Amino acid sequence: MVACAVWYFGGSTERTHRAEVAASLKGVKYRVKCSACGAIAEMDAGEYLANLGPDGVRCTSCGKNSALQIGTADSLDPSQFQEEMKSITTVSEARMAARAVQEELDRVQRALDAAELAKDTGKLASLNAEKAKLNTKSIAIYARWEELRN
Repeated sequence: MVACAVWYFGGSTERTHRAEVAASLKGVKYRVKCSACGAIAEMDAGEYLANLGPDGVRCTSCGKNSALQIGTADSLDPSQFQEEMKSITTVSEARMAARAVQEELDRVQRALDAAELAKDTGKLASLNAEKAKLNTKSIAIYARWEELRN
């Protein structure tokens, strides 16, 4: 009995940390893909982290523990920025656009790193969505840069 109490209370720090992480991800959904059957599904981020094992999480289609995160459910397609990328006509313009997006990403990351943000899940979700959009835009800019180089 004593051993059980020591084991239970010894892991309280880890359980507290997991609960805090789950709370910070409230409302965030991950997209997961099963390596066994290829199925793609959405899963709450907190549920994903709670059930994540060494081989992944249980696939909703085949039931095997082989589904891993491939992005957030609100991940964007770089082609969404296609019209905006057409306005970039030189490598120099692409370089300037890449720098501007990186500065925005740095600003968002500083905001995400703020300690008081952990309590404001709405703001956290909003900043994570903005970060995802900027990352996708960055991918589109670098693809355009490669087009212009060739």
